[in-house]
Amino acid sequence: MARGLLLGTGVMLVCLLVPFVNFVTGPLAPLIGGFVGGYRARAGGRQVVALGLVLGILVVFPVWGLLAFNAGTVRPSGPWWSLPAFLSASIGYGVSLATLGALLGGRWAQRVQIRQGPASGQEP
Repeated sequence: MARGLLLGTGVMLVCLLVPFVNFVTGPLAPLIGGFVGGYRARAGGRQVVALGLVLGILVVFPVWGLLAFNAGTVRPSGPWWSLPAFLSASIGYGVSLATLGALLGGRWAQRVQIRQGPASGQEP
Protein backbone atom coordinates (compact mmCIF):
# COMPACT_ATOMS: atom_id res chain seq x y z
CA MET A 1 0.00 0.00 0.00
CA ALA A 2 2.93 2.34 0.61
CA ARG A 3 4.02 2.14 -3.02
CA GLY A 4 0.49 2.89 -4.16
CA LEU A 5 0.36 5.86 -1.81
CA LEU A 6 3.66 7.26 -3.08
CA LEU A 7 2.67 6.71 -6.70
CA GLY A 8 -0.72 8.34 -6.17
CA THR A 9 0.87 11.34 -4.47
CA GLY A 10 3.34 11.73 -7.33
CA VAL A 11 0.57 11.58 -9.92
CA MET A 12 -1.42 14.22 -8.02
CA LEU A 13 1.57 16.56 -7.90
CA VAL A 14 2.26 16.10 -11.61
CA CYS A 15 -1.40 16.87 -12.34
CA LEU A 16 -1.09 20.09 -10.37
CA LEU A 17 2.27 21.23 -11.74
CA VAL A 18 2.06 20.73 -15.50
CA PRO A 19 1.32 24.15 -17.02
CA PHE A 20 -1.89 24.65 -19.01
CA VAL A 21 -2.93 21.04 -18.42
CA ASN A 22 -3.47 21.72 -14.73
CA PHE A 23 -6.67 23.64 -15.50
CA VAL A 24 -8.27 20.30 -16.35
CA THR A 25 -6.24 17.86 -14.27
CA GLY A 26 -5.81 20.09 -11.21
CA PRO A 27 -9.38 19.79 -9.94
CA LEU A 28 -9.37 16.08 -10.80
CA ALA A 29 -5.94 15.38 -9.26
CA PRO A 30 -7.33 13.59 -6.16
CA LEU A 31 -9.47 11.33 -8.34
CA ILE A 32 -6.64 10.52 -10.76
CA GLY A 33 -4.08 10.02 -7.98
CA GLY A 34 -6.52 7.88 -5.98
CA PHE A 35 -7.21 5.72 -9.02
CA VAL A 36 -3.52 5.15 -9.76
CA GLY A 37 -2.71 4.51 -6.09
CA GLY A 38 -5.69 2.18 -5.62
CA TYR A 39 -4.84 0.29 -8.79
CA ARG A 40 -1.23 -0.17 -7.76
CA ALA A 41 -2.14 -1.26 -4.23
CA ARG A 42 -5.12 -3.35 -5.40
CA ALA A 43 -6.97 -1.58 -2.62
CA GLY A 44 -10.12 -3.00 -1.15
CA GLY A 45 -12.16 -2.37 1.97
CA ARG A 46 -10.28 -0.44 4.62
CA GLN A 47 -7.32 0.18 2.32
CA VAL A 48 -9.57 2.27 0.07
CA VAL A 49 -10.60 4.45 2.99
CA ALA A 50 -7.03 4.81 4.31
CA LEU A 51 -5.64 5.57 0.86
CA GLY A 52 -8.39 8.10 0.19
CA LEU A 53 -7.89 9.86 3.52
CA VAL A 54 -4.15 10.19 3.18
CA LEU A 55 -4.19 11.21 -0.49
CA GLY A 56 -7.05 13.63 0.07
CA ILE A 57 -5.25 15.34 2.91
CA LEU A 58 -1.94 15.42 1.01
CA VAL A 59 -3.47 17.15 -2.00
CA VAL A 60 -4.81 19.94 0.23
CA PHE A 61 -1.36 20.94 1.52
CA PRO A 62 -0.38 22.82 -1.67
CA VAL A 63 -3.60 24.85 -1.43
CA TRP A 64 -2.93 25.66 2.21
CA GLY A 65 0.68 26.52 1.37
CA LEU A 66 -0.44 29.03 -1.25
CA LEU A 67 -2.89 30.55 1.21
CA ALA A 68 -0.20 30.85 3.88
CA PHE A 69 2.26 32.31 1.37
CA ASN A 70 -0.25 34.94 0.28
CA ALA A 71 -1.58 35.64 3.78
CA GLY A 72 0.62 38.71 4.14
CA THR A 73 -0.44 40.26 0.86
CA VAL A 74 -4.07 39.24 0.51
CA ARG A 75 -6.55 40.34 3.13
CA PRO A 76 -9.52 38.01 3.54
CA SER A 77 -12.79 39.62 2.61
CA GLY A 78 -15.98 38.31 4.09
CA PRO A 79 -17.00 36.88 7.42
CA TRP A 80 -14.51 35.40 9.87
CA TRP A 81 -15.66 31.86 9.14
CA SER A 82 -14.98 31.97 5.39
CA LEU A 83 -11.38 30.74 5.63
CA PRO A 84 -12.10 27.79 8.00
CA ALA A 85 -15.10 26.89 5.83
CA PHE A 86 -12.93 26.92 2.70
CA LEU A 87 -10.27 24.76 4.34
CA SER A 88 -12.87 22.27 5.57
CA ALA A 89 -14.52 22.12 2.16
CA SER A 90 -11.16 21.56 0.45
CA ILE A 91 -10.39 18.64 2.77
CA GLY A 92 -13.82 17.14 2.12
CA TYR A 93 -13.39 17.57 -1.63
CA GLY A 94 -9.92 16.04 -1.68
CA VAL A 95 -10.79 13.10 0.57
CA SER A 96 -14.02 12.25 -1.25
CA LEU A 97 -12.47 12.32 -4.72
CA ALA A 98 -9.35 10.42 -3.62
CA THR A 99 -11.48 7.76 -1.91
CA LEU A 100 -13.67 7.40 -5.00
CA GLY A 101 -10.56 7.11 -7.19
CA ALA A 102 -8.98 4.52 -4.88
CA LEU A 103 -12.22 2.52 -4.88
CA LEU A 104 -12.44 2.55 -8.68
CA GLY A 105 -8.73 1.78 -9.13
CA GLY A 106 -8.79 -1.04 -6.59
CA ARG A 107 -11.87 -2.62 -8.17
CA TRP A 108 -10.32 -2.33 -11.63
CA ALA A 109 -7.10 -4.00 -10.46
CA GLN A 110 -9.02 -6.82 -8.79
CA ARG A 111 -11.06 -7.35 -11.95
CA VAL A 112 -7.88 -7.51 -14.07
CA GLN A 113 -6.33 -9.97 -11.62
CA ILE A 114 -9.41 -12.23 -11.79
CA ARG A 115 -9.33 -12.21 -15.60
CA GLN A 116 -5.60 -12.98 -15.74
CA GLY A 117 -5.83 -15.63 -13.08
CA PRO A 118 -3.89 -15.78 -9.82
CA ALA A 119 -1.10 -17.95 -11.28
CA SER A 120 -0.06 -15.49 -13.98
CA GLY A 121 2.41 -13.72 -11.70
CA GLN A 122 2.00 -10.40 -13.50
CA GLU A 123 1.35 -7.21 -11.63
CA PRO A 124 -1.32 -4.90 -13.00
